[in-house]
Amino acid sequence: DGTARTGRVFALNPSSGALIQLGAAFAAGYQPYALAWHMGRLWTGTVYRSGGADVAGNVQWFRPGIDTAWTIDRTQAVGRGCPFLYSFQGQLFAGTWTGTGTSARVEVRDSVGAWTASLTVTTGAQSVFMNAVEFSSALYATLYDQTLSVSTVRKFNGSTWSTVLTTGDSKPLPQIWVDGTTIYAGGGGDNVTANLWTSTDGSSWTDRSANLTGTNMCGATLIGTLAT
Repeated sequence: DGTARTGRVFALNPSSGALIQLGAAFAAGYQPYALAWHMGRLWTGTVYRSGGADVAGNVQWFRPGIDTAWTIDRTQAVGRGCPFLYSFQGQLFAGTWTGTGTSARVEVRDSVGAWTASLTVTTGAQSVFMNAVEFSSALYATLYDQTLSVSTVRKFNGSTWSTVLTTGDSKPLPQIWVDGTTIYAGGGGDNVTANLWTSTDGSSWTDRSANLTGTNMCGATLIGTLAT
């Protein structure tokens, strides 16, 4: 029963290996999905997992060592949950999973706590802003439109959004990360062969997917850096 699913957030003590639960378990049906540190607080975005119902997720915060309960700061305006949170230029950005809706949105919390829509994109059903990262003083977010089988990377320069990459291969980009002077976007999904794109300027992208072998495999949502 999806409405009975829940979740908890733990802190790991690296010295002892002990896990310490932060606050209580979340309400039935809600699972913590995204985490971010912003303005001296730990934030989590929840997803409502109920077998397809579009019940809005929420964004909550917790101050470790001070609070005993999570505080709901935002109930999202669209969709069923928050796949990513990212602190950028003093504001907190939250992606949305639209479920059966027809628009995807990035919401933003300003420095005084007001939430607004930073970006709204008309999409098919089952679209999701999957992840985000800062690169060269700009915020980059990945959007997957399952109905149209299109993935895009959107760039926010602090004032406006633009589309810097569009792929039409029905492959989501669940991970976007930076290593040195290069930004990477890639991953896959359930029974979707992994793909990988790279850019050194955030505008011109190169498809590196040919370097990944195998077909009809789930692209892992894992990243790693080889240090030599």
